[in-house]
Amino acid sequence: MDRNVFYSILKSELAQLGVNDTDLINEQDNLIEHGVDSLALTVLISKIEAITARELPIEQFELSDFYTLKTIYEKVVLPQLNAQI
Repeated sequence: MDRNVFYSILKSELAQLGVNDTDLINEQDNLIEHGVDSLALTVLISKIEAITARELPIEQFELSDFYTLKTIYEKVVLPQLNAQI
């Protein structure tokens, strides 16, 4: 999956969760500073699992892996997508 497509999907999910100004979030912004709380993060993880069609082995990740769009894509999504090939 293309990085920009993924970012668009995740920003759409954030907007549905009540995060304001998602179009202003860039790939290195800390999502916590944009109002993403632990509940929203849990929903995002579920969405990532749906996108990758794989259950995330959450114990293999650091919380900081979910702080930015860039780290989510590079440390979480890409390895899961590559594992499918």
